[in-house]
Amino acid sequence: MKRIILILISVLFLSPVFGQKDALKGYWWIEIKHGEPHLNLNSEKDRSGWNYGSSVDLDKFEGYISGDNVTFYLRSEAGVIEFTGDITEQSGNGTFECTINKPYISEMEELGYDDFGEREYLLFVLNDFRIKTLKDFASLGYNNIPSDKVTAIVALGINPEYISDIHKAGYDNIKIQQIISFKALGVDVKKIKDMKSMFGEEMSVDNIISFTAMGIDAEYAEKMKNTGLDLDPQNLLSFKALGITPDYIEEMRKAGIGELDADDLTGLKAQGVDVEFINECRKLGFKDLDSGDLIQLKVFKLDKSYIDMPNISSLTFLNPRAIKIGIRVSF
Repeated sequence: MKRIILILISVLFLSPVFGQKDALKGYWWIEIKHGEPHLNLNSEKDRSGWNYGSSVDLDKFEGYISGDNVTFYLRSEAGVIEFTGDITEQSGNGTFECTINKPYISEMEELGYDDFGEREYLLFVLNDFRIKTLKDFASLGYNNIPSDKVTAIVALGINPEYISDIHKAGYDNIKIQQIISFKALGVDVKKIKDMKSMFGEEMSVDNIISFTAMGIDAEYAEKMKNTGLDLDPQNLLSFKALGITPDYIEEMRKAGIGELDADDLTGLKAQGVDVEFINECRKLGFKDLDSGDLIQLKVFKLDKSYIDMPNISSLTFLNPRAIKIGIRVSF
């Protein structure tokens, strides 16, 4: 869902900005999905142009009733959208026209936002974005927020209360882009508390973003903790990214390659070292292998054909360090 929202934002806003603020016209359709109304807007009849989609509260629409050729409105400080079309209990479609209030535009421009186009203002109407909200953001330490960040804030429904709650949770120096990432990923105060309870108070903003994006939850953390390893947040991120599981850890421990810590396991998994590879190395005559030896063997792609070379086979005792010397000699 979050990915879809971000795609919709990019489609809507990564387009040329229009200098004039005339009425914006297009096509609308509403569908009831799982009991929840979803409004879609498009600039083209064939729906191939820019588009906007979001769940809506139909109670906010003035005059929305079932019928043919119905006219209803959505009003806000930023302007008004007039909808015309046919509506049933489960769907509706027709045309719309959005008119932006000129005083709203003027005040935005006075605040330094003279690059918003009709589509950005349409978003402000749809989300009832008030200019006072920008001033409330400033009181929280966020002055002169870039235009593209403002559109993301409005699209994601970020309000001053959300930011204030994040500050109270211990992140009063969080940057506006990080706040946007938090909201896009569904991070709230409860999520932050859960993260801290799992991984400690030292959890950074970036760690929370990364953990959430990668799906590291309490269940995963508990499984890793039960392996007996001493893991910090960065270890967990690496483990998750590489697909290290408790089963893999247990297999490596039983492989007879010595005591393994988090860094050893990360290196082994990153190079694709598994039990099968370890057994192959032993069949080639390597003795007393540890994690470092295995990583070297994998990196240098040493196999039987290389070992059979004259400068290597002449070595009386095969081990990864001797092979490494042989490589330097042969080069």
